[in-house]
Amino acid sequence: VEEGSERWEAVLEPFYHHGECNFLNPDEPGPMFKRTGTQPEPTEPIVAITSIGYQLGPAFDPNRVAAFSNSFNVVRSSMTAVEGLYSQQVFNFGGLQTDPITVTTWADSHTMTSWAYKAGAHRHYLNRHRAENMFDRSSFTRCRILHERGSWYGKPSSQWHAS
Repeated sequence: VEEGSERWEAVLEPFYHHGECNFLNPDEPGPMFKRTGTQPEPTEPIVAITSIGYQLGPAFDPNRVAAFSNSFNVVRSSMTAVEGLYSQQVFNFGGLQTDPITVTTWADSHTMTSWAYKAGAHRHYLNRHRAENMFDRSSFTRCRILHERGSWYGKPSSQWHAS
């Protein structure tokens, strides 16, 4: 196996967390992080970690999973050329027993919130979820980068500036 041409590692500190997930206790989903950090400076890069999950059991509806999966693919495609988004990764840990997550790296909080909450595919599907209840739980965590090693797209996070 060949090694990748780039590698970026970071120690993250959550400064905002909302919602619940099932990583720590699959039988009783809850918050995963405490808000331990301080709000980053406006030009400081951040990492966002999001998750969604379903309550499995007799009332489980696989059509909800299919509807969310389709909307998720549209949102991911819409992120392709977002200025200030440095990476988008998805981690599915094998089925719906553990909530899948997305990890995105951003030039700064403003860039991330502008993309997420202003007009566009993400905002559209947030509104759709509120109307149709596309999943049972979600979490959203924003993290500061305390220490890093390596680069992404040839730059350390200190050079991830949105234009």
